[in-house]
Amino acid sequence: MTSCALLDLGMGISAWYREDGDLSENELAWQYADFAMHLVGAA
Repeated sequence: MTSCALLDLGMGISAWYREDGDLSENELAWQYADFAMHLVGAA
């Protein structure tokens, strides 16, 4: 389940991310990294 969630984080973003959105690419990358760390129990 975790591996599917991590894959969807990486691949699903192209469906909704927009450069003029609320988060910059850098902010989004840090937030996604935090999500991923929590998913694998490392945070």
